[in-house]
Amino acid sequence: VSNGGTPIAGMLHHQPDEGTNRSASWLGVLSVADVDAAVGAAVAGGGKTVIAAQALAGRGRVAVIADPEQARFAVLESATGDPPDDFPAVGSWLWHELWAQSGSDMAKFYRDIGGYRVDREGDIAGRPEWHLVTGGFARAGIIEVERDGLPSTWLQYVRVDNLEDMLVKARRA
Repeated sequence: VSNGGTPIAGMLHHQPDEGTNRSASWLGVLSVADVDAAVGAAVAGGGKTVIAAQALAGRGRVAVIADPEQARFAVLESATGDPPDDFPAVGSWLWHELWAQSGSDMAKFYRDIGGYRVDREGDIAGRPEWHLVTGGFARAGIIEVERDGLPSTWLQYVRVDNLEDMLVKARRA
C-alpha cells in the first residue's frame, strides 16, 4: 500500500493461533536497533514471540510479538534506516496508541524493548496517558482503558484532510 508513491503499509496472511478469534487488523511496527535484543527484552518482560525474527526482503529483520496484555506489534531492524521526522502527509500514519489495562506496566514493557523515554502526559477523559519518546519526538501513546476482559490493542491513526468526508467514504466501503 502506498501514499503518493511512498510505501506506507503491507499486507500478509497469518494463520491465527488455535482457539483465538482474531480478525484482520493493522500491525504497528516499532523501529529497533537490534531485533533479537528487542525480542529478548519482550520475552523477559512477559511478552511472547508470535512470529520469530526473520529477514524481510528489502526491509531488514522483523519479528512479531504479543505484549503481556496480548496486544500484537512488530519490531523492525530496518535495512534502509528510518524515515525523516517530518509531519506525516495526508494519507500517512499520524499516531500509534496502545489501549492497555495497565498503562504504567505497559509503558515499562515498551520502554525496555525500544529504549524509549517514558513521559507521563496527564489524563485523557480521566484516563492516564504516557508517551514513548525517542530523539525528542513522541513516537506512540499508551492510554489506560478498562476493556472488560478484552485484550489490549494498538490503534493506528491516519492523517486525513477532512474527517467528515472520510467517514462518509468509510461507511460506503
